[in-house]
Amino acid sequence: GNNDGIATNKSFGINYRDDWSPKISVNGSYSFSRRNTLIESNQFQENPNKNPDSTIFNTQVTNNNGLGDNHRFSFNVEYKIDSFNYVKFNPGFTIRKQSDDNLTQFNYFDSKGSPFNNGTNVANNLSNTPSFTGSLLFNHRFHKKGRTLSVNLTGGKSSTTGDDDVLNNTIVLRNGLFVNDTLDQNVIQDNNNHNYGVSTSFNEQLSKKRSLEFNYAFNKRYVGNDRETFSELGGQRTVIENQTNIFENIYTTNMFGVNFRTTLKKYNYSLGLAIQPATIENNSFSGTKQKLKQNIVNYFPVVRFSYNFSKSKSFNLNYNGNTNQPSVQQLQAAPDFSNRQNIIVGNPDLRPEFTNTMSLRYNNFNFISGDVFFSNISASFTRDKIVSNVIRKNQGFQETRYLNKNGYFNVNAFYSISKPLQNRKYVFVYGGNVNFNNNISFINSEKNTGQNWILTQRFGMDYKIKKWLETSGGLLYSLNDVKNSLSTDANNNIKAWSITHSARLFFKYDFIVSYDIEKTLNQGFTNNVAANPLIINGTLEKQIFKQKNGSIKLQAFDLLNENTNVGRSVNASTAAITDTRTNRLQRYFMLSFVFRFNKFSGASKGGPGMTPGMPGGGRGEIRMMGGPGF
Repeated sequence: GNNDGIATNKSFGINYRDDWSPKISVNGSYSFSRRNTLIESNQFQENPNKNPDSTIFNTQVTNNNGLGDNHRFSFNVEYKIDSFNYVKFNPGFTIRKQSDDNLTQFNYFDSKGSPFNNGTNVANNLSNTPSFTGSLLFNHRFHKKGRTLSVNLTGGKSSTTGDDDVLNNTIVLRNGLFVNDTLDQNVIQDNNNHNYGVSTSFNEQLSKKRSLEFNYAFNKRYVGNDRETFSELGGQRTVIENQTNIFENIYTTNMFGVNFRTTLKKYNYSLGLAIQPATIENNSFSGTKQKLKQNIVNYFPVVRFSYNFSKSKSFNLNYNGNTNQPSVQQLQAAPDFSNRQNIIVGNPDLRPEFTNTMSLRYNNFNFISGDVFFSNISASFTRDKIVSNVIRKNQGFQETRYLNKNGYFNVNAFYSISKPLQNRKYVFVYGGNVNFNNNISFINSEKNTGQNWILTQRFGMDYKIKKWLETSGGLLYSLNDVKNSLSTDANNNIKAWSITHSARLFFKYDFIVSYDIEKTLNQGFTNNVAANPLIINGTLEKQIFKQKNGSIKLQAFDLLNENTNVGRSVNASTAAITDTRTNRLQRYFMLSFVFRFNKFSGASKGGPGMTPGMPGGGRGEIRMMGGPGF
């Protein structure tokens, strides 16, 4: 697979579905999973500045060993009271436990290669997060045709307890001499969150083709954070007052909306307006105790339009708005020294982001010829975007703060074309997408605009020769181009070519041989993370039993042992450009026996909460296998 690191996964799940009466149906599931992951990464980062000589570079070699347990329970009860009333109750409960041991070796230097600081950061993190969510939905249909009422109640409660030990040993250049600077801390954190809300919708049929909808929604979210930081230098445990913070954030919204809908044979549309008054309360109970209350009002139109040229050809237009709340870290005023080289200081005065999004979609499917074309273009504009102000300090240290600013927007477009020839013997596929981000950030309180273009083009072909060969090939090109207004030296682009080929060959006596090959050529990465892997996988399969519903497979993955992950990311907040090379599961072999059940009792029902391959989820499978190193 394409997951970073080497992971050992263990999981167990059970699903339940039944009709308790002709009117009551229930389904539920419980699952447990344990994931132990070892991630090794090599990273090169460029932190641009207005003056090219002030640009900071750093390399990091990181080893992270994480162990996570996850219990998940969900249940769903549907009660059809009569032909006019319907009730649905859906509770859920989750417990997550996570432990991480992280070791990072870092080196910070300037554009000439002169060192600022270097050292190691050791972090041991433990967290426990139980959470509960629930919803209750009631639908009522009146005797008058088209008149309906819907009421939905939601609620949730979660808490996170954390115990983090951080040991940072940094060798810093000061006054021409390298000195040792050690930070040994223990952070105890207790977050308690809860939320509840109610939403209602009333629909009135005005005529056969037109209706009017009134809706209202109330939501309240409470975030409580208790963070205590202790110094453990010299074996003495003392509280650090300026890094200790106890605060609460309360966010309350009321949304009023009205929509006018028209449904005709060829097209339908909905026009509406929504108004959302909101109140934000921040109360700090430690340090300089303070209380802050903000009142804001968001309003936005709601537009949906759909035109059906035919059963297989359609055009859709949508516009809507939504809010995004700042995180606990972004709100917390006490400084976070978990990463000594990048200290985080939150801002309790932050306002929620508000994003306007418009999208256009066109689909055209020809069921007779098999021709397929679909495309989409969307644009989003965010008001009060939460952005970072990165303060560069001496010796390569920096401090990140947060503020609200306008100017962020994103445009994304994609298309896909499928063209079969000679009765689908050949199938050609073309596709691509382009994405543009206009990011806003601040470096030393100076505004930086980061423009990021991501372009991808794909070409592929499937070829079938009678019944004994299925083969396909493809070519992928991608471009990632970055430009920053503060530092042109940080401008860069990455290009990558990927060539793929795969085939399945069917032989006598129900033997199947298959393989897939992928070669990737990367251009523009730094030397310490660059890689151009060639991945070859192969499978030998023997189908067994009269109905061929059983098989024995011998699979070989990454025969050349070159699987690795190379990527570039552009941080929209800090304008940092990061090249990363991460380990992945490399060459291994697997022997498996697969048996497919042709029929499961009750399989036709399926439904929410069902896991594929388990009772009620469709076709079943039993697998017995050997793992890596077989």
